[in-house]
Amino acid sequence: MIVAILGGGQLARMMALAGAPLGVRCRFLDPAPDACAFPLGEAVVAAYSDPAALERLAAGADVVTYEFENVGLAGVQSLATRVPVRPAPAALDVKQDRLREKLLFTELGIPVPPFEAVSSTADLRRAAQRIGLPLVLKTRSMGYDGKGQWIVRCLDDPAAVAPLAAGRPLLAEQFVAFQREVSIIAVRSAAGSIACYPVAENVHRGGILSLSVSRPHDPASATARDYAERLLRHFDYVGVAAIEFFEVGGNLLANEFAPRVHNSGHW
Repeated sequence: MIVAILGGGQLARMMALAGAPLGVRCRFLDPAPDACAFPLGEAVVAAYSDPAALERLAAGADVVTYEFENVGLAGVQSLATRVPVRPAPAALDVKQDRLREKLLFTELGIPVPPFEAVSSTADLRRAAQRIGLPLVLKTRSMGYDGKGQWIVRCLDDPAAVAPLAAGRPLLAEQFVAFQREVSIIAVRSAAGSIACYPVAENVHRGGILSLSVSRPHDPASATARDYAERLLRHFDYVGVAAIEFFEVGGNLLANEFAPRVHNSGHW
């Protein structure tokens, strides 16, 4: 079996290492010639949007997947016309826009922190009136590992409105004083069966995941599983996904989901 992977980073490398004992061969597409997954399979060095490279990636592959969200949606949709893409592009499409992600959580009855779409200083002031300060400004796309996020504590601070100057659509979200962050990794088969790994309790340093501890009997497990199953069924999902939550007063607020294998599963 050949699995084609968009991305050649650490998660792609771990997939290849896990797949090798199962007879799974991997092929990777990554613009970095020294991508750490390349020694474990066939390497295609090119931009994610390169049509010829996408053709080479898909040739003879049984399935295509991706190790992170910031790959071109158009390229993934093109691949899906020729070979099964798991998870399907619909999940990636929603994930690439934080506003649509939050709206989907709300639609599915999964609680989230209060949020507002923001594209001007007037929008920001209205959001601050409704949500309160401090709040977090986030880019709606391309943010990861703490990048593309700013804490706004005072609207008179020039740094608070600086992100708006670039003209990018943003999301304003209530700053959550959470007790801890937990995540759950779930997988759904093509036949519709769902399995969940134990909840992980996560510690971040500088906006980057530093430590994940498995909590098999965590009190949040049942709620986290319920929310994960709602998300997977909504997309008729096939593959692995993770949802990160803030725990506040014993309740879970969804922060984001990842339509892929996830760093909090490294343990």
